[in-house]
Amino acid sequence: MTKESQSIPFSQLVARLQQLCQEQRTGMALIWASSTSTGRIYLLEGQIVSASFQGEKGAKALPRLATLTAGRLDFFSDATKPASETLPPTDKILAHLAAQAPKDDSSGSRAPSGVVTGTVLSAKTTTVLKETLAEHIGPMASVLLESGLVDRQDLDTAIETLAGKIPNPDNREQFVQHVRTKLAS
Repeated sequence: MTKESQSIPFSQLVARLQQLCQEQRTGMALIWASSTSTGRIYLLEGQIVSASFQGEKGAKALPRLATLTAGRLDFFSDATKPASETLPPTDKILAHLAAQAPKDDSSGSRAPSGVVTGTVLSAKTTTVLKETLAEHIGPMASVLLESGLVDRQDLDTAIETLAGKIPNPDNREQFVQHVRTKLAS
């Protein structure tokens, strides 16, 4: 077992997870967000095969894990492997989590910004957002949209929120332009 003694920023949690994957480790990374909130990521020879956090499993757990800003990671190489789940490729998961890492907040969780009560995006708008985002981040786009990340946000805030999930600044701008073009037609 590898054990962290104290809470570390989310970016360091992701870096530690990346290291475990690069080392081709097999076992369970237990992420302690608080005394009552833990996440589990199972690795098989360096590949992420299962994830759970805050009652969600598989791909639905990933956006919830990305809300963390700090925590503790313990790795158990003798953990029993659960059944494999349908997840995006490990490199996409790690890139997505790394892109979510806040720069200097260590409070433990983040709330979505720009929440507007009563706003609901149309099905067409949601589809355009998901398809356009998928061009930049792959299958994580579906996970983000299904997680409720932009639920109850106005269109401008939703576009801004989703653009923030794209690591490359040029791709972010391209996403915004493509969404606006598609919605205008």
